[in-house]
Amino acid sequence: MEFGSPQRFSSITALINQFPVTSFTNHDVTLDGVPAFSWSGVTNNREVLSHTFGTMQTAQRVRITTTASLSWVAWFEIRVLGC
Repeated sequence: MEFGSPQRFSSITALINQFPVTSFTNHDVTLDGVPAFSWSGVTNNREVLSHTFGTMQTAQRVRITTTASLSWVAWFEIRVLGC
């Protein structure tokens, strides 16, 4: 996601679209190219993955990269939420 200018936020949620519907996946999340966290484990189609940061974050770009999966992965929705 590209915001156009730096934005402040406290959490990220993502609604996964995958087939086959259940699979081990690993998704790395970066903020402005810097590793922030990973979601790793068995996921199911239409599962909401969420992460809340300990402090407010500021970034212009958020990227989710799937690094491991036996499924085809896409995203129905990604939300970057403030306080």
